[in-house]
Amino acid sequence: NWNWDEIPANQHCVAQCRHWFPQKNIKIVHSYNQNQHEIHRKQETGGTFLWTTNTLSPHSVGMNTIDNTKLGRWSYQRLQVKGGQITRVYSVYRPNKNSMGINSVYSQQVEKLTANGDKCCPQKAFFRDLSNELQEADKLEEQCIIGGEFNMNVTSPKFEKFMEKHNLKNAIVERHGKNGPRTGPKVTKHINAWLVPHYWRIKASGYLSKLHSPGDHRVV
Repeated sequence: NWNWDEIPANQHCVAQCRHWFPQKNIKIVHSYNQNQHEIHRKQETGGTFLWTTNTLSPHSVGMNTIDNTKLGRWSYQRLQVKGGQITRVYSVYRPNKNSMGINSVYSQQVEKLTANGDKCCPQKAFFRDLSNELQEADKLEEQCIIGGEFNMNVTSPKFEKFMEKHNLKNAIVERHGKNGPRTGPKVTKHINAWLVPHYWRIKASGYLSKLHSPGDHRVV
């Protein structure tokens, strides 16, 4: 991810993408690790980003928020849809334990959690804390959509147990099955997902082509 504090305003994401959307009606929420000392490199690891555009952004209501640990694990917007129903749309990132360098997302989160007296593995802490968020949303009768990179097999029994706990299902698997395409050339298992309420009927879901989503992961 770009370190936006070190990028000139005319090169920020919105400035570069302003011609994509004719109505230019964009609302953004982003989250990154705010616990590190000041960073001056142009890129930093981790973080999440979510924007709504055009006809969807006017439905964004209330406070858009982030992971309260300020580790950049998720960002979300609240959208008010038909009947006044509030839907939270999350962008999430669960750290990769195989990336253990000093500046890796996993290592950064170990440092922060340990400083707070929390000895939980960052990968386990991700699900623990996200579960708490989803339970809070359930109490408020707000439904949730969660999209992101989970860095684990999202068709595994362990992940399915998490979905079952929160009455969610994987929209991609729902439409294409467990043997559908992966999201990148180096990805050997399904690690990206869009989770939606279990009672939703899925009309369409899938990935953009490699041509339309350059990078190591295709857009879900």
